[in-house]
Amino acid sequence: MLNSLNVAVSLLIAVAALAVAVHQVRRATRIATDTNGLSVFSALYHELRSVEFRRDLDLVIRHPPRTGLVEGWGGDGTPEEERRIDAAFNVCATLEWLGILIAFGLIDEKLVVSANATMIIRAWVALQPFVERERSRRRDTGMAGVPPGFMPFFEHLAARTVEHRSGARGRQLIASLKLETMPDTLHVLDVAPPLQSRDPLPAPRGQSTDPVTPLD
Repeated sequence: MLNSLNVAVSLLIAVAALAVAVHQVRRATRIATDTNGLSVFSALYHELRSVEFRRDLDLVIRHPPRTGLVEGWGGDGTPEEERRIDAAFNVCATLEWLGILIAFGLIDEKLVVSANATMIIRAWVALQPFVERERSRRRDTGMAGVPPGFMPFFEHLAARTVEHRSGARGRQLIASLKLETMPDTLHVLDVAPPLQSRDPLPAPRGQSTDPVTPLD
């Protein structure tokens, strides 16, 4: 009887130790995943805010390419269109990679959507004709080894963004973040009155700050 009790206690202890170990492993994995996700998001955030990306995004929104990737690149051959094609492909490729990370759950899509919703939707609206033209060209030519799809994860990213930022889901997301807003009656002077320095303003270069003595 005593031996059976000892075996049962030992078994319970072993099961408890195993459960604790599994919990610790899962927790460590979750922390590592979150940390990696934040690192990836931080790198992407810098890319999305880079001068080159913002310049390309501004160009394709104001002047989207009129053609597709003719013979793999180059548009209609004019320098202006080549520049638009280059900018369009850069924006598409960057947002395609962001869509891949979301689709495979490597980063939290709510985090991405909350920070970049307007940019993502504007980019897709501007570049959808460009993407569709390239998809049509690939279907028509049937190039060996080249899938007919083009930028599917970019489209997935745009679709998820619209879903998160519209309707009940969008309202729930905003409500869950519990974002605070500034009161309508608050005036900037009530918070931080302007500093008043007693020091005189610096004189223009080449001029003295000494008082001017009037001439007789």
